[in-house]
Amino acid sequence: MKQMVCKTCGSNELIKQGEVFVCQHCQTKYSAEDVQKMIVKIDNSAKLDNALINARRAMESNDWQQAEKYYDIALMEDAENWEAYFYSIFSKAMQKNILDSTILVANSIETVFKEIKKLEDTTQQNDAIERIKTSLLFLAQCGCNIVTDNYNSESTFRQEYLKSKGNINTDYANIILPLANLLLSSGNELVLQFGENEFTTSINIQYHEAGLEIVKYLHNLTNSKSTDVLQHYSDELKDISPSHREKCLQEETQAQIDAYKSKKGCIGCLVVFIVLGIIGGIMENIEGKGKDYKQQEENKKTYKTVKIGEQTWIAENLNIDMLGSKCYDNKPDNCDKYGRLYDWETAMKVCPKGYHLPSDAEWTQLTNFVGDFETAGKYLKSKSGWNEDGNGEDTYGFSALPSGIDTDGYWYSSTENGKTGANVYKIFHVVTRTVIAKGSSKKALFSVRCVKD
Repeated sequence: MKQMVCKTCGSNELIKQGEVFVCQHCQTKYSAEDVQKMIVKIDNSAKLDNALINARRAMESNDWQQAEKYYDIALMEDAENWEAYFYSIFSKAMQKNILDSTILVANSIETVFKEIKKLEDTTQQNDAIERIKTSLLFLAQCGCNIVTDNYNSESTFRQEYLKSKGNINTDYANIILPLANLLLSSGNELVLQFGENEFTTSINIQYHEAGLEIVKYLHNLTNSKSTDVLQHYSDELKDISPSHREKCLQEETQAQIDAYKSKKGCIGCLVVFIVLGIIGGIMENIEGKGKDYKQQEENKKTYKTVKIGEQTWIAENLNIDMLGSKCYDNKPDNCDKYGRLYDWETAMKVCPKGYHLPSDAEWTQLTNFVGDFETAGKYLKSKSGWNEDGNGEDTYGFSALPSGIDTDGYWYSSTENGKTGANVYKIFHVVTRTVIAKGSSKKALFSVRCVKD
């Protein structure tokens, strides 16, 4: 660690005042040129090691306040220490409510992986990655435990909540789904930073498996009727796990066989295999017609546009029927109200001529013009259509509507995240916050907005 040390008294408390640096101990003044010569390297390894040891002990005792204190001390001694950086944030997070904890930790993942990447020893890198994974799974388990305790039908919290709002399932989803997203995005960020190899793929699969289990848990707990969220997480895992992909294929095939057997007897089994054998050729033929069909749809519909700052946006969610898209819950009325949901490959080519799918930078430009990531949702959300008083002011005519996947709104970005991932712009329904969520599967279905070329 490097510090400025006063030549007169040896103090390191030098503060810039105007054009000079002043020692707070003896009041000696130094020019900027003098200060450069006074910088010395300090051996603070003993103090750093002591702070890390005390912080780890505090964590083992679940004393998060003490852990935060000692990790902050360690961070002061070495600002590039990955452990001090991540666990100072993690310790703070464990003292907050679970939703704020998730957001706080999620914002640190990219930076901590970059710091771990600086470690020269591969074994140290892998050990650090394992520790991060264990901590994130612990955070996810804490969230599920809190929901389990509160969801008990005799829980005082549940009874009071139902009296006041009456939609406890939605709020539980808003707690648990961000935890699942945290695990998936962490796995994707890991592969993005370190590349695909046997170790990173294994850890990524573990993150995705845990995320899927969390969503299954929510699905069963709240007796949810929608399977879209479950399918989304299962598709994410299919992309990286051959065993899960094979398992899903077996389950889907068996389900079709059982359905045909119950209706047609054994002859139905033969029909299934014939269908499975020719469906690839049929889909290939349909895909070849997709571009022409898109053009036909464009000719039928005129979209509203709005100029916000220097950008011109289509002021509604796209509703062009193409292969790779669907209506939420397969109900045409939802397409009329919310627009269609698209996978990323389709989203990249569905925008009308003269418009394109916005990048992270273009979403950020929009956000910064109307406010910032903490407030933009208020000004971009439509005046109606959002659950639980989540409507906005629609100040600029952007008229953002939720996507139907859950109560929040999701729009694809053209910015990729690894080979199989892409980023998503998200507007939360009960707060004004917006965020660019990293590393969603390209096969997931989200809304599309287009910006002018």
